[in-house]
Amino acid sequence: MAAASPSWGQSYATSGTEPYRVECTADAEGTMSCRTDLATFLGKRTFDEYCASCHARDALGSTFAPSLVERVRGLKRTQFMSLLERGYGGEAAPMTRWADVPAVRTYADALWTYLSARATGQLPPGPVNLLPDASGP
Repeated sequence: MAAASPSWGQSYATSGTEPYRVECTADAEGTMSCRTDLATFLGKRTFDEYCASCHARDALGSTFAPSLVERVRGLKRTQFMSLLERGYGGEAAPMTRWADVPAVRTYADALWTYLSARATGQLPPGPVNLLPDASGP
């Protein structure tokens, strides 16, 4: 099993114990509106562009690709990076090796951050906006 390259992605540290910051509020009708730090926001955009076609919107899974909300709960960051680097031979359909896709490689840490926020339940399904004080590299 190949280890993930330590040069993968960019680090987006946020304050606190979690690698992300999420603020959600509900309007009068109960519709959730969430804002996040830059890393989580970029991870969501990366997921929507490259992962949602198989893993479905909000990482909830499809008939041929698992829920990443569930899968990420059982993975360490290094295991996730290794899966991105080498791909995965799934039962229904194999996952491509993302190491050769520059945008996924660049935002691999942001993707991990987004999926971590989804896996803990701190980021519910739905659109994400950027926090006004979000900063990044």
